[in-house]
Amino acid sequence: MTDEDARAEANRIMELVDTDNNGVIDYTEFLRATVEKRKMITKTNLEKTFMIFDKDGSGYLEVNELREWFSGDKNINESLLKEFLNNLHVTE
Repeated sequence: MTDEDARAEANRIMELVDTDNNGVIDYTEFLRATVEKRKMITKTNLEKTFMIFDKDGSGYLEVNELREWFSGDKNINESLLKEFLNNLHVTE
């Protein structure tokens, strides 16, 4: 899947889950999507979403990839990133 295809798929999923079209998934929308997970959270959708984050195609989400995704064009608070990563199984 190309980066463009992955982004299109992420946008498609966002459109399905963000029912009030405010650009974010709020708690109610999250719960609705979770309850309807058979429709949304399929192995294919999870793989496609993973591929969006795994920019180098290594099969692993690396710290630098997560940092880039979470910060975008802005500087990310490193202590916040480390706290988040400490709650995950991360191999650096």
